[in-house]
Amino acid sequence: MKGFGVDKDYSKAFEWYLKASNSGNPKGYYNVGKCYHYGMGTNINIKEAIIYYKKASDNGIDHANIELNKISLTN
Repeated sequence: MKGFGVDKDYSKAFEWYLKASNSGNPKGYYNVGKCYHYGMGTNINIKEAIIYYKKASDNGIDHANIELNKISLTN
């Protein structure tokens, strides 16, 4: 998603993160959550962001809890 050496393509990044999450990859869950949360490569969808952050958290991605807390503080 950071686009080192290439143009940033958030839509393509979202597509690949979704594929990773569909195969059960915890970082994929986290990154899909981030895309939904911040509208990167897709529309903002807080409900979907929460679902994916929870999956990431349940699979050991601690940063997902930080994002969940940000959502709870702003909503």
